[in-house]
Amino acid sequence: MPCFTGLDKAHNRGEEGKLYLATAIDLVDEAQEWKDSNSVLLVERKRIVGNKTQTSTQYDISSLTVPNPIDYQQ
Repeated sequence: MPCFTGLDKAHNRGEEGKLYLATAIDLVDEAQEWKDSNSVLLVERKRIVGNKTQTSTQYDISSLTVPNPIDYQQ
C-alpha cells in the first residue's frame, strides 16, 4: 500500500503526517455508495508541542488513485 509522508517544523512545534492509500476497496460496503470512489485513505498525524504529543487517525473514502511513480522520479 503506498505511503506518503510529510514533516512540518515551525512555531515551536513539530507535525508529522502519513497518508496510506488503498485502492482495493471492493470489501468496503460504504465506499460503493459514493460516486467515483477509488480508494480508502488512512491519515495518521503526530503533533508535538512543547512536552506534549498528540496523535490522531482518520479514515476517508476518496476519488484519489495511486500516482505513477515515474512522475516522481528525479
